[in-house]
Amino acid sequence: MTNRPSSSAESPGYLHRQRLLWVSLAAGAFVILMSAGLGHREFWIDETVTVGHIRLATTLDEPFHPPGYYWLLFQWKKAFGGGDLALRAFSVPWALAAFIFVWLLARSLLKPPADLLALGLFVLSPLAILYLRMARYFAMTMAVSLAVAYLLLLAAQRGKWRDYLLLGLAAAALLWTDYVPAVLLLPAYLYLLYRAVRRGSSRELGRWLVATIVPLAAISPWISYIISGTRSIHQIAPGHLQETLYGIAAKIALPFYAAIVGETTDPWRFYVTVPVFLAGMALLVTGFVLTRRQRQPGRWLKLSAWPAAVVLVVVLLSTVASSEPLPRITSLTLFALPFVYILMAQGAARLRLSGLGAVLLCIVFVGNLYGLHNYFTRQQFLNPSYNVPWRAITSFIATRSQPDDILIEYYDSTFCRYWEGQGEVIDYHDYTPPEKMQLLEGFPTNNRRVWLITRDRGADRPRRLAAGLRERLTPAAEKVEVFNFMPLSATERYWRQRLLRRPVWDAYMKVYLFYPR
Repeated sequence: MTNRPSSSAESPGYLHRQRLLWVSLAAGAFVILMSAGLGHREFWIDETVTVGHIRLATTLDEPFHPPGYYWLLFQWKKAFGGGDLALRAFSVPWALAAFIFVWLLARSLLKPPADLLALGLFVLSPLAILYLRMARYFAMTMAVSLAVAYLLLLAAQRGKWRDYLLLGLAAAALLWTDYVPAVLLLPAYLYLLYRAVRRGSSRELGRWLVATIVPLAAISPWISYIISGTRSIHQIAPGHLQETLYGIAAKIALPFYAAIVGETTDPWRFYVTVPVFLAGMALLVTGFVLTRRQRQPGRWLKLSAWPAAVVLVVVLLSTVASSEPLPRITSLTLFALPFVYILMAQGAARLRLSGLGAVLLCIVFVGNLYGLHNYFTRQQFLNPSYNVPWRAITSFIATRSQPDDILIEYYDSTFCRYWEGQGEVIDYHDYTPPEKMQLLEGFPTNNRRVWLITRDRGADRPRRLAAGLRERLTPAAEKVEVFNFMPLSATERYWRQRLLRRPVWDAYMKVYLFYPR
């Protein structure tokens, strides 16, 4: 009896072309999601901070962050301009580089078709699309971090000079890009050292030493800035929920919720969030348990990258950087996000794609599409800071302002980026120079109206300062008009107050107009 030749549909060439087609479609979808309407949404305050750091060629005035991203963006700005679209466009090639490394890691760590599923989960992730499109360092950090992870995997598997040298260069680039994921280099390098010692290879030890010296030499000029930055952050008063057990639990839960559901679906949309989160957690836990039982290359990377990132950031935001707000935890752990989808894809494959795994995947994908719809239609942002309609606010004020008006933008310099009206603008923080605030000393006898543009930032100190300023101006005013932007429904306000455990305004943005007597 002779064996029948395999059909063309089962031949290696056909399967390769089919996989290449799916990867190409995923790349096309990712490019569309990354670039569609890139300049339509206004900057939020951290993107405005980015603009402040690239006004000069030097970035040494930013001790909390290495200079690599800001220096490269400064060069980009000189070539393409400083508009919203131009500055955000710098993130697109880095996001595409992250896409490539997600595929390389998924292909190395998973068997078909789980590798394609991991890539699909990444492409349709509302969380990834939200952050990777910003004029911030998130896309660059993820791309470089994933490059380090992939080269780490190659060095552990093959141990070639080229792999170790490229790893050292990638680690140096990471240390010039972001400090937080760089901390995870220590256990990774210790793992490589352990493997080299266990093999008893002097050549591999020499290669490891070269891969270690290169990034240490790269970071040496900035050690003093790291120390000073740490001291500066630690001196800032802790933010809301930072010193409570509830706050620690929220820090641990938020990155898991955001990774599976996204930050563009309100948690109280239970008919969406509950099934999506449960389905995603079922896939994630299954993938984690299955990976623990296996002895395949890269097992340690799949198991440790995401949990280590979450633990590291929770510790940082509970101790040294306790002044950072709660939403920062998702952006700080973003670099390890693809490993969540790698584990979820592994879990889906284990639960059979023709059965329960397929059902759970469909639930997650439907939830992701819902979150992407919310993102592009500007609704249900878990952190409203990302979605402030500054153009509408500045246009509203400009049509009502007078030449001698005083405008106070409170704790958010983004207002000035879009302001084209008349009046004198004060960027009011707790460290605003006193001479600027002297403009208010004559109110109301100087016959100048005062505008106060503020938002619910959540932090206790800014709320107290804003309340103090309103209490100072209100008794002296003939009348006070209050204009609400981004109003909150009764349901949204109720759930935000329960989750944040503090009073919440009836609108996220409030503009006050104080008339002199």
